[in-house]
Amino acid sequence: MKLLFGGLPIYHQRLIRAVLKFYNIESEFLPEPDYEAFLIGRKYCSRGFCNPAYFTIGNLIKFLLEKKKKQEDISQYIYVTVGACGPCRFGMYIEEYKKALKLAGLENFKIAVLDQENGYKLEGIEIKKPFWFIWDLGKAIMVGDILRSLRYKLIAYRKEDVTIENIDQVLDKIISEFEKAFEKNPKLLNILKTAYKTRSCIKEISLDLTKKVPKVMVIGEFWASSTEGYGNYKLHEYLLKNGFDVKADYITNWITYQFFIKRKEGKVRKESNLKSLAIMYLLENAIYLIFEILRKIYYNLPDPLVKQKELYKLALPYYDPLVVGGEGHLEVAKHIWGAKNNIDFVISVKPFGCMPSTQSDAINYKVSKDYNTLFISVETSGDGEVNVKNRVSMKMFEAKKRFENKLKKVDAV
Repeated sequence: MKLLFGGLPIYHQRLIRAVLKFYNIESEFLPEPDYEAFLIGRKYCSRGFCNPAYFTIGNLIKFLLEKKKKQEDISQYIYVTVGACGPCRFGMYIEEYKKALKLAGLENFKIAVLDQENGYKLEGIEIKKPFWFIWDLGKAIMVGDILRSLRYKLIAYRKEDVTIENIDQVLDKIISEFEKAFEKNPKLLNILKTAYKTRSCIKEISLDLTKKVPKVMVIGEFWASSTEGYGNYKLHEYLLKNGFDVKADYITNWITYQFFIKRKEGKVRKESNLKSLAIMYLLENAIYLIFEILRKIYYNLPDPLVKQKELYKLALPYYDPLVVGGEGHLEVAKHIWGAKNNIDFVISVKPFGCMPSTQSDAINYKVSKDYNTLFISVETSGDGEVNVKNRVSMKMFEAKKRFENKLKKVDAV
């Protein structure tokens, strides 16, 4: 049986595949979803669903139909996705997968669910040492986040003679070394040694860290803000090519949020025992420590991982952190953190009609007024690229003007 997965940025998928190989799990990840995948998803999914569902489900169906057309055996695959519940449409994804696959004539295709409500147990697949398996996947995600942020920084602060292609070649070397490390032994010491070994690759890129570059933070619904493909019209790349230092939304941040909010809920409802609360606390803080060590190895170039306790305190005057669903209080908290940390422009990106993110928007416009930030919220529907990029372009122009004025004030002093 070959495990099939997708939906994450390419660095993360390559490293997850390497971890699976260490556990003797044969796997393959789906290609980046494109507009054709979106159209397929919209064809087979229910009306009114969000475009992450159309992209991810459509991408799976597209992949399977192409395999069938080549007369390849698709019964060898089992697709893994994440399940959840709550006010977000994400809670209905698994049923939508099954319905769409049936309509596409693929009703016998197998799906396994990593259920975040049940401790991320992989239904349908037997995993030896499940705790260490999940922990090793977590390390792969951390490294993926670090390298993604590193790439953004290298692009933002490169000298004029350095191309994005040059940077991608260097990052490919680094990611290849990490793939070998995770395949051989994903223990923490081995991963840190690999990071230390590969940091010298950065010297191949000529940087000007004194360069003044406006900073933009991308927040929003988890998939829409983290994907690097057509699901958000390649927004991160668009911002990078227009001269911005992009602070990406870390997937690791979502993991620490799960630990933090479970502990908070457990204390309020008195449903969790002290042992489980202590384990979640230790895991959350272990992630912060490992992430910071990786940052320091790469010369502190990747953006910091903000602690959930700090985000909780920032959001509290505006948004009850115990109102969960979607990103919960995180969008509001990240916006405020950006205002306090010299972020020049904040973009919230979400699927059409995303209720939790739209709820945060109402508060974020208040935050924008209180902190005098430049904030824009954009909805992606899969076919509104021109409209979204026009709106972002206008705000980019305004952000650059504000940034120039800020520099003039500093020079005047």
